[in-house]
Amino acid sequence: MQKNSQDFSMQEALRLAKSPAGQQLLALLRDTDADALNTAASQASTGNLEQLPSFKEGLFYVQDAAAWLSVQCAGIRQGDHILDCCAAPGGKSFASAIAAGGKGSVFSCDFYEHKVELIRSGAQRLGLNSINPSKQ
Repeated sequence: MQKNSQDFSMQEALRLAKSPAGQQLLALLRDTDADALNTAASQASTGNLEQLPSFKEGLFYVQDAAAWLSVQCAGIRQGDHILDCCAAPGGKSFASAIAAGGKGSVFSCDFYEHKVELIRSGAQRLGLNSINPSKQ
């Protein structure tokens, strides 16, 4: 999971941490083992991380470690323009937009419209206006 640092204040973090959903999320994040995290998530009262209010509010997103690493290795700077091919479900695009500080643009492409919609809805949920999803 990645925190959406683009528009996340300390007050919001404290509010989240004190809420029941925040306590549940923090308990999940303490476990660094992916299999254990998936097991814990499936046993959580919501049964699905996407049902947590903090997820719906765009405070975090789920991202594969390899996708995260590729964005880190790209050395994206504020204002950069990025092309993400086969971008669904959007993790690399989201991380790229955050790394570019919302000042550049991310062109997120995929072959299938339903996958483009995943990117579009995720970007909207996270408040990442610099992402431009399109069908290849």
